[in-house]
Amino acid sequence: MPEPLETFVPAAMREPVPNVGVEPGSPAQSKAPDTSTSAQVQLPSTGTVVLDVEQGGIEVPSFVGKTVRSAVESAQDIGLELDAVGSGVARQQSPAAGTHVAIGARVTVQFGR
Repeated sequence: MPEPLETFVPAAMREPVPNVGVEPGSPAQSKAPDTSTSAQVQLPSTGTVVLDVEQGGIEVPSFVGKTVRSAVESAQDIGLELDAVGSGVARQQSPAAGTHVAIGARVTVQFGR
């Protein structure tokens, strides 16, 4: 197993920095953490990192009820590629409306009369 390049240490677990140049009794000193006791913290050597990221890209609109021409134009306007299957009015689509996809993603829409 490869060794980690860096170990992340949360701010709450880091050694506090002494208040150099702060006068006793000043507001800055009263807010400083208590450094009289220092506990050793053992960090795990392995684990899983979970990143919570914002959804990006484009939200797929609903094409249901639109004509082929209207659906194709709407898709092009927002940067999606549309695969039209059949003719008439849009009945189903994949991915579903509300899904976030990358710009240029392909949406398949089934049309029927």
